[in-house]
Amino acid sequence: RTSSAVLLPTLQTFEMNNPAPPLMYVKFIALPHNMNQSTSYYSNLVAVGTKMMTFIPEKNTKEFVPPSCSVFNSAAAELITCVGKSLLKYDVCKGVFGESLNDIHNADLSAVCLDGPRGRRMFIGCGNGDVLLVNYQSGQIIDSINVHKKEINCIYSSQGFRNYVYTASADGGLGIIEEAHG
Repeated sequence: RTSSAVLLPTLQTFEMNNPAPPLMYVKFIALPHNMNQSTSYYSNLVAVGTKMMTFIPEKNTKEFVPPSCSVFNSAAAELITCVGKSLLKYDVCKGVFGESLNDIHNADLSAVCLDGPRGRRMFIGCGNGDVLLVNYQSGQIIDSINVHKKEINCIYSSQGFRNYVYTASADGGLGIIEEAHG
């Protein structure tokens, strides 16, 4: 928006279907900004050479949804993140995505912790106040209990003579759950 020339980053590139002359030569470009053929603020594009073509912008990336929580499993060398209703596992040694355990629960997952150094089970807090006990490998729900009325913000597992799970929620409450039967 100034009178001086400015280099800007490229937003999108495209190639003609037929790259052979004379179809590859573009003589005229118009940006009619037809709202029916536009993606947000990107206009459709009309290019004219020996043939008139309309290019419609297309969104080619997925929306990024940030994880609500994560925990590192040192025994498996994996990072576990909760995104929506799914658990995503990343292999830290290889630096690659491992697997996705989809639709673990009917509410969004909001907090996660492991049951101890072995990390064979996970305690997961949900957006509806439920606490889930989940098998780390399969993603199967072993047990579920409703502790709060609102989203669980934080969850912590304490291993010792008695195993406790502590939760904090958006309803202002703290929960203490004792694991009685293994």
